[in-house]
Amino acid sequence: MSLTGMILRKAAPVPKMEAFERFLFIGPHPDDIEIGAGATAAKLRQMGKKVCFLICTDGVLGFRMPRREQHRKNLRE
Repeated sequence: MSLTGMILRKAAPVPKMEAFERFLFIGPHPDDIEIGAGATAAKLRQMGKKVCFLICTDGVLGFRMPRREQHRKNLRE
């Protein structure tokens, strides 16, 4: 291990996940959390931990781009 790595481990140790009871997973789009961290979230739930997902967008533009007029209408709503 490098000297920098040793210093960082001492200065900012990684906390043990088992020590926490609540976990918040934040994802930019629908399905991102499930794809990227679904197994971890499931394991935490099996351990009896509280797991919450925060999805920041509704994914409306992720599959196909709506017509410009519809897009503007969606933005106004």
